[in-house]
Amino acid sequence: MKTNKLREKLQAGQPVYGTFTGMDSPDLVELMALAGFDFHIVDTEHGPGNPWSIQHMIRAAECRGMSTVVRAPNHERTSILKVLDIGADGVQVPMVNDVNTAEAVASGAHYAPGGIRGAALMRSADYGMTTPAADYFSRANEGILTVIHCETMQCFESLETIASVPGIDVVFLGPFDLSQSMGIPGQVRDPRVLKVVEEACRIILKVGKIPGVLVTSTEEAQERLDLGYRYILYNTDVGIIGPYLRSIVDGLRACRV
Repeated sequence: MKTNKLREKLQAGQPVYGTFTGMDSPDLVELMALAGFDFHIVDTEHGPGNPWSIQHMIRAAECRGMSTVVRAPNHERTSILKVLDIGADGVQVPMVNDVNTAEAVASGAHYAPGGIRGAALMRSADYGMTTPAADYFSRANEGILTVIHCETMQCFESLETIASVPGIDVVFLGPFDLSQSMGIPGQVRDPRVLKVVEEACRIILKVGKIPGVLVTSTEEAQERLDLGYRYILYNTDVGIIGPYLRSIVDGLRACRV
């Protein structure tokens, strides 16, 4: 069984850096790994990925030494089960707005006695070929990274209770959805949003969990690190590649003939 290096770094207090993968491309995943990202998140909430294609992206990341977290489309047990069985290092679940949902996520990501993840020796277990089943189930419970999103004011208002749920490792702040929930969609630098981002980090650290957040610049990353965030997502594949390609084309169009 592979070791979850991403979880180990976070537990040691180290910052980790990743990006969202929305495009269905193992080659792009390899490039991300070669660039030096610690991890990437396959986005099945908004992206086109399915278990077959995600499995190939996980393999691409593994062959280059990068971790893979999958953002599930919802908190349903089978949605979590599927991405973990194909070998993801962690699962990230959007729109966790109450304690019951957080408990469902934690339960779905772990085998008994701590959870209800269905038992099977699939790719995550090396197909049962390297580790006895009982050892695998125990080690899997210790190794999975479980991440929940706080991206609404409903969640923020109960954040201390939600973040305290056993089995949750990281609480991830989604500034764009949060701003939408506050009635100021897209205004992620608004002082009201920044205040929530700062207060949320304090609460998450208070209950002993790891705070995560999305950033769109290295300057913003430094601001969040200074607050105490350690699970840092830099933009998305589309958000990085699209503007860069446009800048190249704009430069070419400006060339003289």
